[in-house]
Amino acid sequence: MSAVHDIRYAFRLLAKNPGFTAVAVLTIGLGIGANTAIFSLISALLLRPLPYKNPEKLVALDLTSTGRQSRQLQVFPWSYPIFEALRRNNLTFETVAGFSDLDVNLTGTESPERLSCELVSASYFPLLGIDAKPGRVFRSEEDRQADAHPLVLIDDTL
Repeated sequence: MSAVHDIRYAFRLLAKNPGFTAVAVLTIGLGIGANTAIFSLISALLLRPLPYKNPEKLVALDLTSTGRQSRQLQVFPWSYPIFEALRRNNLTFETVAGFSDLDVNLTGTESPERLSCELVSASYFPLLGIDAKPGRVFRSEEDRQADAHPLVLIDDTL
């Protein structure tokens, strides 16, 4: 019974001070809204599994080195010969795939357009469980030909 009495008393006090009540409700609303937005962002980026086959088995490797003077960690890009050596001598991973982000200019239209691309090895799509519809992904023999014609896979957004 005392809890009900306390709640009634609190509402009476809030009704006597409408300015304070409005500021308090607005502050609580903004706090809840901000927390909800941050949690939604964290949930989307960190808590949900990646949309690939067996995301818990995916590993990304970087070549790193600590600078001599600065002691700062530096990340280096993989060269194709180093990637091939890793793939050839791999005893740990089921599959090894390479990828590198790249920005390119699309020309031949009214105005040039900047596109985000990825250079990938042929094992990239099977590793992630991705298939091209329609069309096909890269074949493993196309991955190793030095004189091969460049190939491209285009998604629906282009």
